[in-house]
Amino acid sequence: MDKWSIFQEDLNAWQDDINTQWLRRFLQTELGIELHIDHIKSLSNNGAHDKYNWQIVKAKDNLSKNNNDEHKLEPVVSNQSLLMFLDRV
Repeated sequence: MDKWSIFQEDLNAWQDDINTQWLRRFLQTELGIELHIDHIKSLSNNGAHDKYNWQIVKAKDNLSKNNNDEHKLEPVVSNQSLLMFLDRV
């Protein structure tokens, strides 16, 4: 893979991260509750830091998860909805 392709992949990942942070902050303001971006499969359990492994959840729920991937959280924004949003921005 050439340097330009690697740069494009990094740039796309960075844009997904920024857009997800923007959506989290927007919803947090609109809903009046603290939200986190949760890794569905935790990083400590070899989960990826990418849009395919993210969901937006209530902060208090995410803090109770404690890297336990068996503890499923009710998302405010599901991964599927997040992917649809990111594909449109």
